[in-house]
Amino acid sequence: KLNIQGNKPAHGAYLYNQANKKIGTVTSAMFSPSAKANIAFASMNDTWRKDKDKIIAEIYYQTELEWQKVMAEATIVTKPFSIQREKEPLRLSFTKRICHIA
Repeated sequence: KLNIQGNKPAHGAYLYNQANKKIGTVTSAMFSPSAKANIAFASMNDTWRKDKDKIIAEIYYQTELEWQKVMAEATIVTKPFSIQREKEPLRLSFTKRICHIA
């Protein structure tokens, strides 16, 4: 699991180390507004060194018929992504509708 900086979905992005060597590919990704994070799953190569390599994602996204490229730093997440809750609990209200057919 990866947490990628920014809010652009990184699906299909290539992952590089600080030496600009390809070390993996993002298999699925999306921005989570509730967790306020760009969440991704990735497949990493054997050449990646866990504690020594910095992970950089090469993200392409389309805006107004033009493709943009962003290089964003990524960090590995070992714990589940947490949602930042507000202090007040969520309150739902339902109204009951009854229809009579004559």
